[in-house]
Amino acid sequence: MTVSSSDNLKVYGALLGVQVIFGIHYLTTDFVVEYIDPLAWSALRIFSAGCIMLFLFRDSIKVLPSNYYEWRFVILLSISGIVVNTACFSIGLKYTTPAHSSLINCMIPVLTLTFASSLGKESLSNFQKIALPVAMAGALILLEVDNFQLSSDYVIGDIFILINATGFALFLVLSRSVIDKYSSQGLSVLVLFIGGLIMLPLGAPAAYSMGVDGWSSVSTAVWIAAVYTILFATIIAYSLNYFALSKVTSSQVALFIYLQPLIATSISIWIGRDEASLRLLISGLLILFGLTLSTMDNSKSSSKIV
Repeated sequence: MTVSSSDNLKVYGALLGVQVIFGIHYLTTDFVVEYIDPLAWSALRIFSAGCIMLFLFRDSIKVLPSNYYEWRFVILLSISGIVVNTACFSIGLKYTTPAHSSLINCMIPVLTLTFASSLGKESLSNFQKIALPVAMAGALILLEVDNFQLSSDYVIGDIFILINATGFALFLVLSRSVIDKYSSQGLSVLVLFIGGLIMLPLGAPAAYSMGVDGWSSVSTAVWIAAVYTILFATIIAYSLNYFALSKVTSSQVALFIYLQPLIATSISIWIGRDEASLRLLISGLLILFGLTLSTMDNSKSSSKIV
């Protein structure tokens, strides 16, 4: 699928913005689920975001699903990309670390390419086939895969993060086939609002079990992190992702996920929590080289719309 030169800056700017938002999102969610039950938090996050989206952008819904099959497909998008993705991410971070979850989420581009190829949605150029392992190598070096240990303390959380990654990869691939029909903003509103309706009864028991004392003890700092996640890591990030999906293939959108650990580490260095290293330099060069390759020879790659 080709992208006009006038759209390049907007598309890659949107994808860069998403990775900055999600790079910070690992830390905010890890902080929030220390004090709020993960399922209760996921329900609050998605239902709030869905209601805000519906209120602000309801006019962007130009077309509604017209039959049972179309409604079922949109609900499937909500389940895979909203319910499974956000719930498993929150639960996973309750029982594992941001470092582990960042490493496991490096599987998203691989899973996206696997789904896209097996479902006949995409064919990649030679440059893009090389881009995937190059960028992944850079991310794995940065995340110190050589020091990774599968610990029983984290294995449950790691499994939930892997389910989260799988759901999001499927979501990217399936969304690409209907985004032109509903428009990027309209589809964002639909999947977030439907996802919120599904999450509400799933998270209600956990929210109730926290009790009045549990909710009242949540600090202002936690609520600030929660608001950031709802506004930026949900409403803005999903909207930007769908905008990018309307212009480029799902596998190319997924490849930009490799920027997340690079951005998170760079921010950490900027605020003085980490120091620049040879590992950062090598991984950064590999990630940026891989992403550059992914933007080349796009005329030979295609996304089949069904």
